[in-house]
Amino acid sequence: MAKTTMSSRERFVNCALGSPTDRGVFHQDGYWGDTYERWKREGMADGYDFGYDFMIGESFSCLPVSYGYIPGFEYTVFEDAGDKLRVLDEYGVEKYVMKSNTNLQQFLKYPVTCKKDWEKLKAALTPTRPAALLKAGK
Repeated sequence: MAKTTMSSRERFVNCALGSPTDRGVFHQDGYWGDTYERWKREGMADGYDFGYDFMIGESFSCLPVSYGYIPGFEYTVFEDAGDKLRVLDEYGVEKYVMKSNTNLQQFLKYPVTCKKDWEKLKAALTPTRPAALLKAGK
């Protein structure tokens, strides 16, 4: 039986080990900031308990490994289309991003569309290369 009130650390460790937890754990993204602000404008109480531990503001270390492309793609704005921008992001994805809510995106083109593309990019994803282990210089 899971402890009724666990600390974020206890919850995270239990979840990682497959042991019982008192509720779910979400880290990395949690909820989108733009969405949370909208929910508050629509009447959601500040500090609302979603039933999950989003670990926001929690500090814990991750392995110093970059999971992106090295070198990464340069963020580029191709077009300002009024309420949205057409961009190339750091992962090589061409997309529209809404100016009013950056979480709303329309993906147009991905960096890998054929085997030739994959052959060019796969070396940039090798986790044992020194730049990846240094977390891209961070």
